[in-house]
Amino acid sequence: IQTYLISYITVVLLLDRSIGVNAVIVSSLVAFITVPLSGWLGDRFGRKRMYMVWSIVALIVIVPTILMISSKDTVQVFVGYVVLHNLAVMSFASLENLTLPELFGSRNRYTFTAMAREIAAIVATGAGPVIAAAWVSAVTGSFIPIIIMLFIFTLSALVASIWMPEVAGRDLTDPRDAI
Repeated sequence: IQTYLISYITVVLLLDRSIGVNAVIVSSLVAFITVPLSGWLGDRFGRKRMYMVWSIVALIVIVPTILMISSKDTVQVFVGYVVLHNLAVMSFASLENLTLPELFGSRNRYTFTAMAREIAAIVATGAGPVIAAAWVSAVTGSFIPIIIMLFIFTLSALVASIWMPEVAGRDLTDPRDAI
């Protein structure tokens, strides 16, 4: 989201570049609340449950927030970006930092955690923005490809969270993987 939407705001919507940059700054400041809150909720209610909750919340806000961003109204762009970024990215980032080390046993924890993070980075933050830019360009600036991609990524997180075991409170000295 943060990688592509700044370009979308500037290049497709033709808004001043400061709007996208300032939206990222404001959203990052809001994340000082979102990230610890999401982590605390993961500790309190479990990683699995919070991944499912955040996935469902993200699915609900994708269309309204993209519509707000696409409105070209500065206030709506800011609110849409901050809500989308914090509910569909930062809440997951917080849980990811807790969950990945807990998924893997002590024997392979660093290797498997690094692999999981790097593969996700290639798909979501590497290829994702390029695919989004090409797709949006191919459909003459429509926001529909962004919505479809966000739905695919978020549904993937929901399916994975349903499938994953609960790992909160797992013994981190256990050499066996949780999955």
